[in-house]
Amino acid sequence: MDYNISFFSKWKRHCISEEVGEFFLQESVKILEGYHGKILSSAYGSNYLHLVISVPDDIDINKMTSGLTDQLETKLRRDPKLGNRNYYFGEPFSWGECHVTAIPVSKPEK
Repeated sequence: MDYNISFFSKWKRHCISEEVGEFFLQESVKILEGYHGKILSSAYGSNYLHLVISVPDDIDINKMTSGLTDQLETKLRRDPKLGNRNYYFGEPFSWGECHVTAIPVSKPEK
């Protein structure tokens, strides 16, 4: 099943630099491999991460997105280069809202 997922930072302000955005995309690929999934499309901005992903039908998308955000936060905090930064008013990075939409997949006609 394919999903359109948008993650927003806790503060909805500029807190995702280009360096952090690229880090999130690279780590998302690794994390999704653990769910036997893959990224079909991706983008990030100053306060969001947008992924179009494909995962097997038996994956619980709610648990997967929760696990993805938790792992991204943890990996960022543990990164020796990026983890020691304060991202907004002295707070470490944190995700806020997450919006998930299933994308219907059309099957080719025979």
